[in-house]
Amino acid sequence: MDSWDITASGDSDAVTNSGNINVAPIFTFTPTTTKTKGYKYRRYIPTYNVLDKSYISPFDITNGGLDVQSLINANKMQADGDDFRVWQNGSFSDRWLYEMDSDSDPALCWINLSLSPKKEGTTLSTFDSDDITLVFTQTRNSLEFLRELKSVNNNTLLIDSEALVYTSSNVNLLNYQITNVSRGQKNTTAVSHSASTTVRHIEHDLWFLYGDSDATAPDADSDFQPIINLSSTNLLWNYTNFYDKDSERPGEWHQEIQATKTGLSYLYTDSDGGFVNPSVKLGLSMVGGTDFQVANESGVLDWLFYHPAGVTNVKYSGDYRTVDSDDSWPATVGLQYLPPYPSAQWTLIYSDSNFPPASSDSWVSFDSFDYAIPGSPESVRFVMDGQLNSVINAKAQWHADTVFVSLDSDNVPVVSVGAENAINFFEFVLTNGASGEYIKVVSPCALNTALTVDCVNKKAYLADETRVNVILSSNREAWLDLNPGVNNLNYVDVGTAAVTVTITHRDRNL
Repeated sequence: MDSWDITASGDSDAVTNSGNINVAPIFTFTPTTTKTKGYKYRRYIPTYNVLDKSYISPFDITNGGLDVQSLINANKMQADGDDFRVWQNGSFSDRWLYEMDSDSDPALCWINLSLSPKKEGTTLSTFDSDDITLVFTQTRNSLEFLRELKSVNNNTLLIDSEALVYTSSNVNLLNYQITNVSRGQKNTTAVSHSASTTVRHIEHDLWFLYGDSDATAPDADSDFQPIINLSSTNLLWNYTNFYDKDSERPGEWHQEIQATKTGLSYLYTDSDGGFVNPSVKLGLSMVGGTDFQVANESGVLDWLFYHPAGVTNVKYSGDYRTVDSDDSWPATVGLQYLPPYPSAQWTLIYSDSNFPPASSDSWVSFDSFDYAIPGSPESVRFVMDGQLNSVINAKAQWHADTVFVSLDSDNVPVVSVGAENAINFFEFVLTNGASGEYIKVVSPCALNTALTVDCVNKKAYLADETRVNVILSSNREAWLDLNPGVNNLNYVDVGTAAVTVTITHRDRNL
């Protein structure tokens, strides 16, 4: 075993392979001082689904807002939030910030969250702070939970506020146990837990990173930016834009022309029945025929909203009018919801009895309507359904332009923000001068803990077993072999202050 103390970027070390064939080493990198460059802090963000179905939705992972002003005032974060990043499953993730530069309001951080159906089990007995074996109730649910844990990518569990790490080989299906779990991981604390406590699988390794004074704004893909106002919360979505015809932006409403007799009816997105992108109106326009052969329109138009958590309330305002016919108006113009399976019948919440307006061609505003939706259905829609009178060029138009949608709090994922943890943000390139090949590693790592690059088994991981991605300089089978003889290893990571490296290898001869 060789030991190497790196004190600056560009340091080198000579490692001798006494055998006559290439050998694969195991490297451990332990930072003892934070770099002068890069991200210096992180916070763990455990998030889990409470539903038995997938949850795919925009989501604020600050849990209602983060006090970034205290971090800015302490010179831990840039005032514009350019260095405030989301690290998910070993790489940076797109994020969209709100109120990062506010002196009073907490900042929000939105991502597009995708969660599989919940995975959870129940403990059989008390789990003390120094125990390393989890015992589960011997139920069908526990057995299914343990089976699933053997095939997931992220081997992290959450009990109350404590994160634990396990390996799939320690899952014992016969005895309903997980043995040799690592306690108090992800900057959490090992504590005792009572019997019948819920144990949850955490699907994503999710963190906030910050503290890089040189970071510039990341290139987030605007095609995937949530269309909701970023001032929204996880329970109340605020809309002034609704739909983007050029991309499938998360959270948007979907337009549907279910039926039209004349083929002239349409959905509009701007004032006065026009079009703009992204949309600022949820507009419905039913249009009669241009002659008496097909004069009276009959159809169904709608704007549809879906959310896996279910909708509890919709509040909206807008305008309406008729054109060329004062009294031509469809039977239903308003808000509907779709009850859960097996029902397949849209149910009316409200259709305004004041329609149609008293005078033709003039837009009439309607005050904000606010309606509770029974049963927390996943789908609601604004609909125009019926027929117009037999009047040439008759037109009925209605739109909502400000909409608030409340989601069921019982069905929204649970998220919490962990304590701050000092880190060294590795961005190193390790090159073997004997071969010219290199590996590149980018990962946060807590101070005084190890990042292991196992070139024998071709895997890299942190002390808490989190997998780390490794980039190779060429398309090759080996990660970074040591050639026979002297190998001059070079380490480049700008801002490096103190990293201890151990290099383990077996010299082999043919």
